[in-house]
This record gives sequence, structure tokens and C-alpha cells, in this order.
Amino acid sequence: MILEPRDISLFARCPKLYHSKRYDLIQPKLSIVESVIRDSIIEAEEKALLKDSVVYPSKVHRVWDRLWWPIAVENNISLEEAEKLAVSAAFKLSDYCKYDFTNYFHPTISVRAVGEKFLNSSTIFRAKADILKVNIEHNSKNLIIINFSTQPFTHKQLSLDAGIRSLAYAFSLGEPEEIVTYLNVDIRESQKELKITSANFRAPDLEEAKKMLYHLEVGIRKKINYFNPNACGGCNECPDFNFLTKKSSRSK
Repeated sequence: MILEPRDISLFARCPKLYHSKRYDLIQPKLSIVESVIRDSIIEAEEKALLKDSVVYPSKVHRVWDRLWWPIAVENNISLEEAEKLAVSAAFKLSDYCKYDFTNYFHPTISVRAVGEKFLNSSTIFRAKADILKVNIEHNSKNLIIINFSTQPFTHKQLSLDAGIRSLAYAFSLGEPEEIVTYLNVDIRESQKELKITSANFRAPDLEEAKKMLYHLEVGIRKKINYFNPNACGGCNECPDFNFLTKKSSRSK
């Protein structure tokens, strides 16, 4: 069995939704424009990686132009609308290059990366990252994971999300002083600028994420519908198990 962060996130939120495979609730599909914004930045970062350089607005815009116009034609988008969408996207592409994590102190080490953890003989946890970077300015053991989405997060939501925590663990090395920073880059077409939310996971946080992941894997594999006291509210349909502690969380 192969599990992904979306499985963990959805199962922790509601086992019934997980069994119904309602991934759309936590992972909305990208629009055409959002997909091209994502692909343009990833490809520009990949080119920068190969040339030992960094991304600049002009570089990202060139990739956008090469990807966008054929797609606009293929999807029968009028010239006027395509130009309007291109102008809107240009602001987001430039925004991305303004952040500190795009400078020489935060080199890209991989794009479209995959991190895996073998949970047992039958289950693999597989996580994906659009871009991986390291912070060589302050802490060489600081890994930075960047993923593009249309899912808005607050810092608290990002820090507590079971899927994000599991993803951070999947890319961790298990070193005492390591820090895994997760950046959620919100590229929703409806907003004018990028919105980036971050969360840092240190060694103790990653160890807790590991324990949670192993516990939820058991629930998924054995079809135990854990009750989540932080998310289930007044719902009483699932068995009386706390998804974090395995102990009864309701009064008899």
C-alpha cells in the first residue's frame, strides 16, 4: 500500500471522507492559469539549479511565455482574455522572485522531488515536493520544502495539518539539529498576489509527526475509524478512539 500526504490529511480530518476519497476537499484542482504559473516557476528553478544560479523575473516570464500561449490556443482562449490572464500571472511570477528563499543563500537542490519512508513491510509513505532548497546562510541543516497550491493556510493550520507534518517527516534525515521548513505558496487565480505561509518543524516535531503517521497508517490499513476530538465536533459516527492516543476520548 502506498500512502500520500493527502491520505493522511483526509483520514485525520474524517475517516468517512477518506473512504469516500474526497480529496477535492483538501486539494482543489489547479486551473489552467494556476497550473502554468506552477510549471513556469518549477522549470525556472530547475534551469537555475543546472546553471548554479537563481531565478529572476525575466527568466520566469520567458518560461511562462513559452508554456502559456500554446496552451491558451489549445483551450480556445481569446487573445484578449489570454493577454489579460498573462498580465495577472506576471505579477505573481515577479512576486515569487522577491522572497529571500530565491537568493544565493537558499540554493535549489531538487525540483519535483519525492521523499519516501517505509512504514512496514506492506506500506510506503510517499510525499512529493515541487521544489527543495537548503538554507546555507544560517543553518545548513535547514531543508526548505516548497509546494504550490490553491489551499489557503494560516500558520497554525499549516503546523497542525497531519498531511503537511507527515510530508515534512518524509523528507527529514533524522538528525538532531535539523529543521524542515514548509512553504505553502498560494497561487489562487482569484487573488492579485502570491500568499506564502510557512511552518518550521524541528527534530522533536518530526519525531511526533513520525509517531502520528505510524498510528494513522494502522488505522487506514485496519480500517479503524478514529475519532478526532479536534475535528469531529458533534459527529458520533466513528468508534470511540482518539486518533492521536488510541485511548477513549469520550465520556461513557
